[in-house]
Formats: sequence, C-alpha cells, structure tokens
Amino acid sequence: MGRAPLPVERNAKVNRVKDALGRAIAEAAAREQAQQAAAQRAAARRGGQPRRNITDPQSRMMPLRGGGWVQGYNCQAATSSDGLIIATSVGNNSSDAPAFVTILDKATAAAALIDAHRRDRSGAASGIGVVLADAGYLSIDNLTEPGPDRLIAVGKSRDLAVAAREEPTTGPPPTEATPIEAMAHRLRTPEGHALYKQRSHIAETPFAHAKHNLGFRRFTSRGINRAAAEFSFHALVHNLFKAIGTAALAPAAG
Repeated sequence: MGRAPLPVERNAKVNRVKDALGRAIAEAAAREQAQQAAAQRAAARRGGQPRRNITDPQSRMMPLRGGGWVQGYNCQAATSSDGLIIATSVGNNSSDAPAFVTILDKATAAAALIDAHRRDRSGAASGIGVVLADAGYLSIDNLTEPGPDRLIAVGKSRDLAVAAREEPTTGPPPTEATPIEAMAHRLRTPEGHALYKQRSHIAETPFAHAKHNLGFRRFTSRGINRAAAEFSFHALVHNLFKAIGTAALAPAAG
C-alpha cells in the first residue's frame, strides 16, 4: 500500500521552500533596515539636522542598484507585452511597494481605454491578463488588492528559478496558505514560472532603451509634477517610435 503521507510540517520539500521564502522575506527586511540605517548615519553626520536639496526640494536620495545614492525620483512604468508603456508614475519614496496600487490603477484604466478604441476586436483579449512584478513590490496589501491577476516575485529571480526546478508543484496552493505562501506556490508551477520569466524583458527593456539608446538619464526640470510630466512625455515618444517601427503608424496609401 506504500507509505502513509507525511504531515505538511514534516515534509522536507515543503520545509525547504518555507526556509527559502523566510530567507527572501528576511533579506527584503534587511535591505530596508540598511537603507534606513544609512539615512540615519547621513543625518548624524549632518549633526542630526534634516537638510533639503535647494535645487529640487521635492527630490530625495535614492539607492542605486550597484551601490551608492543619487538625488532624484523613483520612476515607475507599466509596459505591455508588445512593448508599449501604458502607465507611468513618479514619486519620491525609494521603496517600490507603495507605488504598486497607483501604477496598477493607471494601467487598468489605460487597458480599458485601449479596448474602447480598438478598431479590430477579432481575436484580441480585453483588459490586463496578468501583472508581472519583481520582489520590490511584494507585500500582502499588493497581493490582495482588487484588480487584475498578478505574479509578484517572493525573492530574487535566480532563487525563483531554483525553487521551480528543484521543488516544482502543480495545482492551486493549499487552502491554509498565506498570500505570500500562495504566491510562492504559484511561482513554482510550470505555468507560473514560465509566465514570470517574461517579466524581465518586458519591464526592463524600456528603461534600458531610455538610458542607453536615448540618453534619457535625468530630468531637465525641477519638481515632482514637472518630472512626472516629462516622464509621461518620454513614454509617449517611446510609444510613437514603437508604433512606427512596427508599421502600426504607416502612412495611408494614395
């Protein structure tokens, strides 16, 4: 008859996945604490007195991915699978998670507008299929916010790949799973892992194109509202180039 199934808490694979999830959450918390500590040390060096950037008082110190800091804004963009930027936002919070709902609402509204003006509706899916977001957006609030289906990473991409390869799973998550555990389960399914792998080239390509091909690395005006307007204008230019490149805006014959 074979062995009796082990309780979930004694299953080695389940425990390894829980451990990996715990490490990912701990790493995210450690990064946030490190950023706060660095800000406190900087304040201490200034004698504890807050200082404001007189060039652009609304900007803030933002951590760079490779280390270091830059005075600026945190720019968000929602990109469709065909490369169009459908929503943007600019904020002065260095954390991505608080911006998720804003960019999600803007993207949902943009998708509805696109559907309303679609000339050829044959074979076209309506609305947003699945939102793909990296671990910077991970929070219970963002996982449970009403709106389109979403996959939000629970750790680094390489850790997700290892978990999907070594601890694959199928079907829906356990009914007792927390929102983060349920998301970790989905990302270990073949469907979830394959879908999330598309995030990198969809989300990162427009930023790489802006910085390295267009030389758009800084705003030319001051203030968060002007920065937001400039970033929206950049998205418009990006989309026009994209449409022209795909012949979507080809001149009429005759």
